[in-house]
Amino acid sequence: MDLSLGLAGVVAIAPVMLVMYFSLRGYTYPAVEEPYFSDPPLFGLFAVGLVQGTVLFVVYTYFVTSWATLVTAIVFAVLLEVVKLITMNLKRFHGKSDTVFYGMSLGFGIAAAFAGGMAYYITEGSAMLGDGMDVPSWVFVFVYSVMAILLNGATGATIGEGIARKRPWEFFLQALIPAMLFQVVLIPAWSASSEAAFALSVVAAAAVAVVYFYIIVAKNLPRVVRDILRQQGIKGNR
Repeated sequence: MDLSLGLAGVVAIAPVMLVMYFSLRGYTYPAVEEPYFSDPPLFGLFAVGLVQGTVLFVVYTYFVTSWATLVTAIVFAVLLEVVKLITMNLKRFHGKSDTVFYGMSLGFGIAAAFAGGMAYYITEGSAMLGDGMDVPSWVFVFVYSVMAILLNGATGATIGEGIARKRPWEFFLQALIPAMLFQVVLIPAWSASSEAAFALSVVAAAAVAVVYFYIIVAKNLPRVVRDILRQQGIKGNR
């Protein structure tokens, strides 16, 4: 196996498995007697996300010379969220509380594939240039993977909430704002105009991803699920 490909897989898959576990463990057995979601569709949509993320990254590489432009940043932010909306906006998911979790899982899958592709692209590019990967480069690859996983999991949950509440476009726009902000603040990192600009860009992007994930998944998710269950006429806790 190509070493760069193997390392890229580890950098992407290990964080997403940990984030998924800690995000979802309070909503399934043994934390609760009756899980809030079903495992087959959860992991099925994660697999769908992996395929979609791979395709999106391949498309993304065609714009390699223009990653550091505002137009490209915004277009790909919109594209990532539109793919989630189209995938989740099926009748079977409308008005159901578990849709929030399935949207999150889809986002995790897309992010894992995208982050893995980015990690492979960066490591392979360094090898082709003969420079090798130094410690700061590996740190960036790992941090980028975690940022992408947190952000896309949270935006997936937001879009899933919109489908569950039968207000998809309203929540799509809510997810789009942090998604665009994340891509835009990363522009200086891709342009690499200076070390200071690179560091500030990565820190700003990390702040967007972490804060949005905290608000949507860590803080608001329990309330959102309760609200949608009441909307479905289900009272009490599971």
